Amino acid sequence: MPAPGRYHSQGRGLPPWGVVADNGAMTIPELAPRRRYGAIAATWAFALVVAVVIAVVVPLDSHFRWFGLVGGATLIFAFAAQLVDGRPSGFIFRVSVAALGGMTLIGIVALVAVLAAVSPA
Repeated sequence: MPAPGRYHSQGRGLPPWGVVADNGAMTIPELAPRRRYGAIAATWAFALVVAVVIAVVVPLDSHFRWFGLVGGATLIFAFAAQLVDGRPSGFIFRVSVAALGGMTLIGIVALVAVLAAVSPA
């Protein structure tokens, strides 16, 4: 009979499940999975809203200066949104997708604004 309070397995004083040891590389799962595309969608929404406001409010002769500024602000916003997201894997890819998508939306809004300005109607 083993002594009280001690494990007795095969006469070595080990617990019944054996020796506890490192079983190789372990991964740490995310406790609360985050949205994958929230920061990208926020960047695109920011770019679209600001570009539409510029197309409506700013006079036509200074549209392109403002659209250039919004392009830079979109890049900074994309970078900051991905930093807030906090996931290191795929950071560069997500920043580039967010920034290039936002700048594409700015380009589409600029094209529509120019076509609306030069249309004969």
